[in-house]
Amino acid sequence: MNGRSLETLDIQFCRLSDDMVLKHLKPLLNLRVLDISYCRKFTAKSLVAFGNQCTSLIHLKRNNYPTKEFPAMDDSEAKAIADTMPKLQHLKLWFGRFGDSGLCEILSKCKYLKHLDIRACWNVKLEGNLKKMCQKLVCFRIHDCKFIESDLYDMIFPNGLGYKDPFTQLEARSNQF
Repeated sequence: MNGRSLETLDIQFCRLSDDMVLKHLKPLLNLRVLDISYCRKFTAKSLVAFGNQCTSLIHLKRNNYPTKEFPAMDDSEAKAIADTMPKLQHLKLWFGRFGDSGLCEILSKCKYLKHLDIRACWNVKLEGNLKKMCQKLVCFRIHDCKFIESDLYDMIFPNGLGYKDPFTQLEARSNQF
């Protein structure tokens, strides 16, 4: 099988490192869906490599493991996504270490983004212009974020959150292989 025709890649929990990705990743021009959740050895370097080699990417899942302590803020992965994956429409980043600055980068540079799930991203406070930027999304999930108050949802989405969850649909499709 030739990897050039690959459209979906689910390698969650893999033990690959940044060095392996940088050395071996070749262009996957048809790849549209990528799940690299819970890959502990991946950093922003791997995200940049995937972004540069997978130019048709529209769905990315990069969930991390929960932490017991308050994570140090690090916007590098959010910046890597924003800089190299401008066509994203669906993005899932549970337990991300980024803050408002990283989120702003993503929302500013990923112009096609419609569905964003950043549950348990403890450093996101949605200050400044971010609330207004989030109103443009079709689906925005931020449950369990430490600094977000429940009435904030009413300000961001005054008409409620009536939507079909695209991530559940994506998970159902990705679990088929």
